[in-house]
Amino acid sequence: MESGTSPEDLCQALVLHTRRNWFAQRYPKRDRRSVSLTTSPTSRVVELAARRRTTRVFANTSVECKDVLYCIEAAAQAPSGANRQPWKFVLVEDPGMKERIREVCEEQEKRHHAIVEANLKQWFRSKNITWQKPFLTEAPMLLAVFSNQAMPYATESTWLAIGYAILALEERSLSTLTYTPSYPENARSSFNAPKEYKLETILPIGHSADTKPKEPRRPPQSSLYRNRWNAEA
Repeated sequence: MESGTSPEDLCQALVLHTRRNWFAQRYPKRDRRSVSLTTSPTSRVVELAARRRTTRVFANTSVECKDVLYCIEAAAQAPSGANRQPWKFVLVEDPGMKERIREVCEEQEKRHHAIVEANLKQWFRSKNITWQKPFLTEAPMLLAVFSNQAMPYATESTWLAIGYAILALEERSLSTLTYTPSYPENARSSFNAPKEYKLETILPIGHSADTKPKEPRRPPQSSLYRNRWNAEA
């Protein structure tokens, strides 16, 4: 130990060094889609989260219903405000129903894209996002997720459940995206859902045929403070 270096200083330096190298060691530069699942149980969730990416193009291959039911089973384990579990799920397989949902959503999206601010319109162009939503009919299944707005923290709780579902889908090698219709009230009526239920998202589910790479993520240590804001962890 250098003269004048206290054990506390040495410990802090070691923590800082570990923090800086943690992300590089866990996620070397490679295709995130090829991350192996043959990892220790303690890193499985992180591996699934790192591998998951948004998919807007789906392969013309079937999906087993049991795999989607597995993701709903996982979602049902999410925490919720006052344990009210405000979520409801509607699983859509019928091609005619998917067509109607797409028609309603695209009608709304076309209107939305026409009136958005210039900076958002530019961002849409940069990501090649248009009012057209072909994934609503191309994906073998759709999972519409609703929240009962009469319950406390309904939206927050339901999105926790959605997060659980997305990781469970990734575990089953299924892809999705969290499509949020621009005018969810109009889309809600397509499902004949009660008025107290808000349509939070529609998850198209299938096997990915999307060649677009995963959007980059900030290293986790850049979002972490210790004890107070802006204090290094």
